[in-house]
Amino acid sequence: MFALAMRFDSYRHVLRLRVTDDELRIYPLGLDEAPRRNDWELNPKGGASQNEPVVVPKTALQPRLIEGPIVIRAR
Repeated sequence: MFALAMRFDSYRHVLRLRVTDDELRIYPLGLDEAPRRNDWELNPKGGASQNEPVVVPKTALQPRLIEGPIVIRAR
């Protein structure tokens, strides 16, 4: 899974890519309100494993699909 992002003030958009044997699916995701520097806190579980983030947002993120997935199939 890959993610590409562009920063523009507090709005963020990301392309999430899912690659399988014969198909590429691109999911354009957006955040209308991205957390600012003060909106993050240390994760109490951070460092317990490599799968836990060290910092987390104080309020849950609200990602949304900007448009439906784009599907590219191999021939």
